[in-house]
Amino acid sequence: MTSYRCHIRNAAQLVRVCSKYERVKVGKEQSDLCIIQNGSLVIDGDGRIVDVGPTVELDEKYKSCKFELEIDATGKSVIPGLVDSHTHPVWTGDRTHEFAMKLQGATYMDIHKQVRFCSNY
Repeated sequence: MTSYRCHIRNAAQLVRVCSKYERVKVGKEQSDLCIIQNGSLVIDGDGRIVDVGPTVELDEKYKSCKFELEIDATGKSVIPGLVDSHTHPVWTGDRTHEFAMKLQGATYMDIHKQVRFCSNY
């Protein structure tokens, strides 16, 4: 019997940033997400995500496997591999407009030309 570390099941939405197995996305491609309703994912013993998909499919595919941990994510959203980017206090205020510009393909220099930075510190 094959063993895995974790099986997260029944997520209301499982969001895959790369819907076509791209390694990276830039510009407008970043707004093209793959959202799996009632999604599931499997994590191996090394902590790597080895499979994602609809719960019904993964339940069937891994029905004879053992999991150290099974998580019922009913009513929750799961975003595997999300890196929580953050900012430091020197950048006070709301910078969501800069993030939106990056999603539309703006470079850091494009943003720098349009954004006024606080330099009172």
